[in-house]
Amino acid sequence: MKKIILLFFCTILLSACYKNIDLSEYQEAPVVVLNCLANSDTTLLADISTTWSYTDSKRTDDIMGLAVEMTVNGESKGLMTYRDGMYRSDIRPQAGDQIEFKTVVDGVELSAHDRMPDAPEIVKVELTHRRVATDGSIMTGPGGFISESNYNEEFTYHITIKNDPTARRYYFLRFKEANHKQIMGDIDYSYDPVFQATMDQVNQSLGNLKVVKHYGLPFTNEGMTGNEYTLTVKETGAPFDYNELSLGGSDRIIILYAISEAYYKYMTTMMANDPDATWQGKMTELGLAEPTKVYSNIHGGTGIMACLVPVSMRVTLNIKE
Repeated sequence: MKKIILLFFCTILLSACYKNIDLSEYQEAPVVVLNCLANSDTTLLADISTTWSYTDSKRTDDIMGLAVEMTVNGESKGLMTYRDGMYRSDIRPQAGDQIEFKTVVDGVELSAHDRMPDAPEIVKVELTHRRVATDGSIMTGPGGFISESNYNEEFTYHITIKNDPTARRYYFLRFKEANHKQIMGDIDYSYDPVFQATMDQVNQSLGNLKVVKHYGLPFTNEGMTGNEYTLTVKETGAPFDYNELSLGGSDRIIILYAISEAYYKYMTTMMANDPDATWQGKMTELGLAEPTKVYSNIHGGTGIMACLVPVSMRVTLNIKE
């Protein structure tokens, strides 16, 4: 009987803890968002919208009809045109250019500026290969054909870049397949201290350097000495992932981006807010990511105005039996 009475009172107590909460009461007023990635490889694009709540059924629309003026090195380049959801300019920014955007939204000035970084340089790339013993892996192919292996192929990239030890520089290193049909192994950045320094800054573990795949990681030249520095990165995969090597098809494109300080700060705060690094696939392809409580250099709103200058080199993987 005591157990029944106790259960009865517990039920009453727990039911009293429920309360309907209207989340809309806690929503803040929308803030204007300006996102722009100035890439020396493309003409300038900018997106202007407003923040939206995760409780909303859909995102807010872009803000159209604005007079967005673009300035390069203090010289006005006129107004940007709006087309296909973006404000556009025919200007292709160059290394060292000072870029500025300015407009007015609901009577409030919205502006942003950043400097295009100096062009990066890849001096050379050297590759080494070895086979690493594993517990074994199995792949099922067409027709039920089964491949088994007790080792992995490991390729080590030694990427020598130019360095200016007298100035702080910011970079982003990325790998991609030269052919979309190819398979790329896991990319391990943990062998080089410049990447570990970035991970320390955002309070993430060394292990996370192995799970970002080939999307890439930002880093700085802090701690680099001399006019050159060699980055060390490893790619590892099962041998059946590299079958196309016999056909001469396993090429990689290494892309080194020189990025502005603002872009570096934005990336690292995004990493701190997203330990799984799911944002990285979007950053260099789309240039934008929905801003949360992260670094912003937008005046009169939020978002990011960032600059980058890329350089790339194609390399061929070779397996030594």
